[in-house]
Amino acid sequence: MKTSVSHLSIIVLIFLAAFSIASAWTTPVLLSGVNSQYPELWPTISNDGLTLYFTRGNTPSHSWNQIYQATRTTQSDLFSNVTRVSSLSYSGHVNNPWVSQDNLHIYYTRSGDITESTRGTTSSSWGTATYLNELNTLGDIDGPKLSADELSIVFTLMPSSTTRVMYTASRSNINTLFTNIRVLSELNTSAPIVSCLSDNGLTLYFDRIDNGIRRTYESVRPSITGTFGTPQLLNYWPDNYRLNSFSSDGQTAYLYRYDNPDWNIYVSQIPEPATMALLALGALILRRRMR
Repeated sequence: MKTSVSHLSIIVLIFLAAFSIASAWTTPVLLSGVNSQYPELWPTISNDGLTLYFTRGNTPSHSWNQIYQATRTTQSDLFSNVTRVSSLSYSGHVNNPWVSQDNLHIYYTRSGDITESTRGTTSSSWGTATYLNELNTLGDIDGPKLSADELSIVFTLMPSSTTRVMYTASRSNINTLFTNIRVLSELNTSAPIVSCLSDNGLTLYFDRIDNGIRRTYESVRPSITGTFGTPQLLNYWPDNYRLNSFSSDGQTAYLYRYDNPDWNIYVSQIPEPATMALLALGALILRRRMR
């Protein structure tokens, strides 16, 4: 009887330990096959996990940031085939791409203007850029992120080199203009910058500066037109990493960070359940040996 109880206790402890590990992200590591000697920023993963969009700048061929992509055959492969997306090239900064779930719509900024391009198939070139001027009239914009249905958008307005203001807007369908444009006054402190938006448009991730250190926060609203709640500090990663996108299953985060003298792309993951159980078991064995 004692043995059965002991075994049951160990099983319970393993699951409790695994549960505590489940919320722990791995230490960010440089993303293989993507980083170079030039600045890479704003990594955005496609819904199928096979294409990574990002920007690269200050190269011998172009000083402005331009959109690049890297691809892989399966999600377990490393990214390769890094190429500049020539159909999105522009004689100015092209920043912060966000791609739709079907990989047929891409939103980005051209020298501070939110822009959209579309294509008929994933093997086609991106079409002529369309400016979202109902939003661009606000001023210089960065970081447009949308809900999965593309009906809700959040973005960062940059009135000056040190001031950042986050906005939200919505529309009834993807063929109409964005309306209900609202400044996120409930969140706009300490120079916030939009990081990403959940598929349902209700959870906003953003970073802001606290005592000179940039950290990531999360805030939730009850509806698309609702007010965001009190932001919660996320201690998933060390300070000064900037979140830009999650994988579709929420298990992988794509981040970027300034590593003097340039920017690099990083990746962090939540361990698989089996791995978490092994880690928890290892922790328990170590604890027993230390007693």
